[in-house]
Amino acid sequence: MGVTIKDIAQKAGVSYSTVSRALNGIGSTNGDRRKRILEIAKEMGYVPNQAAIHLKLSRSYVIGLYFSTISKMTSPFVLHDVLTGVYSIVGSKYNIVVKGIDMHEAGTLNPTYYDGIIVLSQRTEDRAFMEEVLEKKIPMVVICRKVDIDALNVTTDETKAMETAMDYLMFQNGVDTKKFGEKLLNTVMYSSSVSSDDVSVTVNMQKDGDNDGKN
Repeated sequence: MGVTIKDIAQKAGVSYSTVSRALNGIGSTNGDRRKRILEIAKEMGYVPNQAAIHLKLSRSYVIGLYFSTISKMTSPFVLHDVLTGVYSIVGSKYNIVVKGIDMHEAGTLNPTYYDGIIVLSQRTEDRAFMEEVLEKKIPMVVICRKVDIDALNVTTDETKAMETAMDYLMFQNGVDTKKFGEKLLNTVMYSSSVSSDDVSVTVNMQKDGDNDGKN
């Protein structure tokens, strides 16, 4: 059986409440006495009962990380990157529980088990799960895609990201992005004005300074 606060109190010759206050750093326990109690606790190998602490504080120090699916995830790197990002913030203070929404049994969420839930949603079918989280009043953050739900929603500007990526690639290959855009726009406008059965349009994108693809 593990060492208890009562064991420490008996060896230190003080009351149970004095040991409790000293271990938790609260109250007006004398500095030297508190130091002595901590030394005794360490010598005796005292380990705080985390379950009791969490119950008293009404916190579990557990964060749920729910993906739309894990068994059919497109890439294991997604799981790795998200977990790395979460742990870089919470460190060792919280435990992370990873689950798939597609394996969740409706109505089984326990609000006392989670301090919060992060949902990486990739499907519209995830809405029922997110609504259950809200009904259970568990703090929630939804990432990856925009959702019409009363929760913090973190997304990326994929259009801007694609524009930046294309600009970078064309710059690396010496392509004038302005001329590229004009040529692409003219091609789209021309293609929309004729029937695909009558004409086949081939666009040759070349580096700035080259000819326009004419022989």
